[in-house]
Amino acid sequence: MIGLYHITGQITLLIHSSWYGSMTIDLGTGKRLKVTSIGGDGNGDCNIYVQRLKVNGKPWTRDWLTWKDVFANNGTMDLYLVQILYNAQQDLSHQVQEVNP
Repeated sequence: MIGLYHITGQITLLIHSSWYGSMTIDLGTGKRLKVTSIGGDGNGDCNIYVQRLKVNGKPWTRDWLTWKDVFANNGTMDLYLVQILYNAQQDLSHQVQEVNP
């Protein structure tokens, strides 16, 4: 629902599309995580695939995060959503470059 799926027994979180256009999660002690979906309307439209991601304002090359990446301090996640993940005419230079450990 928020764009993250926790893998039981690990600190790894898989990335998927968020159900919401924008949300802020209070992490306690004044820390927050802001998740923004760009390209989706937050109402379950057909833009359900994450084409690219920025974490804390920087392009992200993995399809997973660790707890420290976004929850240990203030953090942001910008999910860029599309209806069809890849087609023959898209630039694929942003493909995932690191696999889940």
